[in-house]
Amino acid sequence: MMIRIFFSSLALFWLPASAVSAAGKPPAVSKWTRSAPGPIPWKWSFGAAPCDLRSLDLSGADLSDRRLKDCDFDTDTVWPDRERMPENFDPRAILELALDPGLGVRALHKKGITGKGVAIAVIDQPPDLAHAEYAGRLAVYEDMHAFPAPQAEMHGPAVAGLAAGKRGGVAPEAVLYYFTAYAFDAGKDDLRKDMRFYARALRRVLAINGSLPPGGKIRAVTMQIGWDAADPGAAELEEAVSRAKAAGIFVISSNLEKTYGFRYGGLGRDPSADPNDHSSYGIGRFWAAGISGRMAAAALMFPMDSRGAAGFTGKDSLVFYRNGGSSWVTPYIAGLYALAAQADPGIEPEKFWRLAARMARKRKVFRAGRFYTLNIVDPPALIAALSGAR
Repeated sequence: MMIRIFFSSLALFWLPASAVSAAGKPPAVSKWTRSAPGPIPWKWSFGAAPCDLRSLDLSGADLSDRRLKDCDFDTDTVWPDRERMPENFDPRAILELALDPGLGVRALHKKGITGKGVAIAVIDQPPDLAHAEYAGRLAVYEDMHAFPAPQAEMHGPAVAGLAAGKRGGVAPEAVLYYFTAYAFDAGKDDLRKDMRFYARALRRVLAINGSLPPGGKIRAVTMQIGWDAADPGAAELEEAVSRAKAAGIFVISSNLEKTYGFRYGGLGRDPSADPNDHSSYGIGRFWAAGISGRMAAAALMFPMDSRGAAGFTGKDSLVFYRNGGSSWVTPYIAGLYALAAQADPGIEPEKFWRLAARMARKRKVFRAGRFYTLNIVDPPALIAALSGAR
């Protein structure tokens, strides 16, 4: 069934399950070209130059003495022959593990808890609308900047895939609404921070939501952005967040602690470790430098590092990201909320977070001379609690 929604002259697309019907131009697949790689480091540490092997032709290189587990790569990376690769490094196996959301999420999928029919919205950079990870479940796409010839960028497809990708998503059968927005006025080539476009996108979510039937309302929005009160457009965005909360929409952002009082953090995992084993996880690299015992004790932790996600260079492209950031955590939370909403249609953010924190598994990890206790989310326990509470 086609969802028919009509708005202003901004680029809007309404999509049936099998095709794109659009007024204007959807984002094109990115024609990304890479120069020859420089020296590949022995090892990688956060804050140093990243080891990025995405879309590189390495067929002529000898990588046998290099540590590649700490490198990003994608399905367009061309590897050398096996004898010129490091021992026990298998990029296909690493990517397959990375596509698993982990922590028992796929076990929930096997039981039918997939987020089926639950609507979530993504606000991010231009996606590849045809990407195999989510194309069949895009209900609406709107470009808030109305670029004349937009191209898919790396961030948006990854976020959509992590939340609801067919292979790598937490909620692989959720319905997606997608809005392109930047935290600056891209139409004027002005990179100064400006939150008006996120505010505009969130208001569009509210407008669309008002036209949807009770069983098809948008339950969550994930927008991978943080803002301060002094930022231009911040007041507009705060007002839109308040309206969305009042409408029953869980607005998930990097400001989650400010908007809801929910503190979260990201988990790290060795690329070869089992993503479904809680003992595989430690403090994610993005958080590690600033971690404190108080922060760890208060935060609910979600997978972040060593994740596989949709790429932006073709509908079947996939990327292994060795290191994540909060942008890889927020879509995980959105996907998990979709699973929770399927199990308990009356779920609200406060109940979701309270139960997720209560059911979390505690794990002690040692870093920089001291132990920290992490509260690692346990999706099967959360869903069981929600099902039992109904």
